[in-house]
Amino acid sequence: MSPSAVFGCDNHGPGFGFYPMNMHLKSASDLSSPIAQGMALAAEPRYTVPVGQISDVPYTIIVPESVSDAKVLWQADDAVSLNGASDQQITPATDAELILTVAPTKAGTYVLRGKLSGVSDGQPAAKSSFILIKAVSDAPKTASTTN
Repeated sequence: MSPSAVFGCDNHGPGFGFYPMNMHLKSASDLSSPIAQGMALAAEPRYTVPVGQISDVPYTIIVPESVSDAKVLWQADDAVSLNGASDQQITPATDAELILTVAPTKAGTYVLRGKLSGVSDGQPAAKSSFILIKAVSDAPKTASTTN
């Protein structure tokens, strides 16, 4: 097989060249660069919340002292209003639990996408996390984790 054919095969994983072969088998945290070592953005993966009410969804961040210009940003579908610690600067040497407040406007399942980014040794570094929000009409008044 010619070298160009081998190179072509390596670039045709899921996403047609976006990931190297077999990278689709790894989690999002495994795809983070080695520069982001020590940074963390974590949350329970699933919550059930009531439609039309504000619910608290906690998450944890870790930002080492060596990371500057750190910021956490959460985004959601238009049907879910986000407040609380959804877009804020994070100081170096932080290990904390923060709270997102979510208020879905209609029933359904929604994905909250979070990104913790910063600069480490002059290089950009980032960690990502996802939370599934199941908004239901007859849920309890507080967010609860679901399996």
